[in-house]
Amino acid sequence: MRNIEIKAWYPDDAKARQVCAEIGAACLGKVRQVDTYFRVQKGRLKLREQDPGTVELIAYVRPDQEEPKCSEFVLIAVDSPATVKEIFSALLDVEAVVEKTRTIYVLRNARIHIDDVGGIGRFLEIEVLCGLGDDTASAAIHRSNKRRRGISVHSSSKMKLPGEASPVLLFTSAFVDCYQLMVTRAASRNSSLTE
Repeated sequence: MRNIEIKAWYPDDAKARQVCAEIGAACLGKVRQVDTYFRVQKGRLKLREQDPGTVELIAYVRPDQEEPKCSEFVLIAVDSPATVKEIFSALLDVEAVVEKTRTIYVLRNARIHIDDVGGIGRFLEIEVLCGLGDDTASAAIHRSNKRRRGISVHSSSKMKLPGEASPVLLFTSAFVDCYQLMVTRAASRNSSLTE
């Protein structure tokens, strides 16, 4: 499967909900997600445990860039998450575990996620599915840019962490990359305090 994705820092979740309502997006509710990322050579592989909801193994490849990015992905339903986690942890090692609360909106074939990611901050994500009917990637990019402009998400060339002064900025990477950067920065700060 393919989709076009835009992800941005978006600290004002009340405004995001208001804009979703104004553009006619339907709210599907709120879920808690725990994503366990496994160390792989190419792309990303994660086990997503969702409450309420299902457990899925998600493999995907997508470029790290600010502009809308095409993500190629596969979803596999998992009946025994503890067993899958144990086997993949032993074979591949766990890269990180990222927990978030996600509010899900839909508007035609676009999904809008308002995410509160534990220890990282608040984000807005827009995903537009490709390949439905005569849909093409370029049409999906056009629609994702239209949604982005409607929600006032802007481009920036620098990744800024929560707590740094910044407008609503596009985010180039996966949440796991931000999580690892924050862990590295915290370790560096702690190390300089003990010297």
